[in-house]
Amino acid sequence: MQQSVTDAQAARITGYILLLVFFGLGASSNGLRTTFHDTQTTSSPGELNFWLGHALLLFPASVMIGYGFARQLQALIGRVVDAVGALGPRERRLGLIGLTILVAAGARIGRAVFLLDLPITDDEYAVDFGGRILASGHVMTHLALPREALPDLFLYFRNGAVGSFDWIGAQAISAVAYGTGLSPLVWALLAAVPVPALGVLMARRLGAPLAPRARARAPPRAAPTPTG
Repeated sequence: MQQSVTDAQAARITGYILLLVFFGLGASSNGLRTTFHDTQTTSSPGELNFWLGHALLLFPASVMIGYGFARQLQALIGRVVDAVGALGPRERRLGLIGLTILVAAGARIGRAVFLLDLPITDDEYAVDFGGRILASGHVMTHLALPREALPDLFLYFRNGAVGSFDWIGAQAISAVAYGTGLSPLVWALLAAVPVPALGVLMARRLGAPLAPRARARAPPRAAPTPTG
């Protein structure tokens, strides 16, 4: 089905309106709170605004804006595919290394500028706390404050000691980060891991199809006919 200019404009305008509504939720919050009478299943107003807004506003907005720019994106992606297909193996490897470094640098700078190198969610705080304990050579630490004075989400208390109840794999990475003294850099490098992983996967699965599309559009050669 051909996409008309009017449809594309309408899709973009709709997406922009949904974006404005999403970012205006903070100013229009009515204090709605949902709870299932358990601290582990309580959603704060901020969480409700974020997750419901993501599902009902932000995601549809992204889809509509993407549809609105479909023609431009198709041409751009086509040029990128052709350019990548024209690269040699060495150039592709260098490009993948450069992209990985760029993503790692972006993650590092973004965390420092926007998050001040601090955890932002309960899970991150629990992972950070558990990593500090593991880096000290223990799995739990002495509870120095009354239990009521601590937020107990994702924490484990036993016999006057406290530990993190979050994923042990993430805690182990956090422990390595603290043990090496390179905590922010370790997380930045981890954030960039999908780039080379995806590059290797695409090279194995789609190595041949990444050739320039012009080659695929070339007319087939006529098969030679035997003579004699």
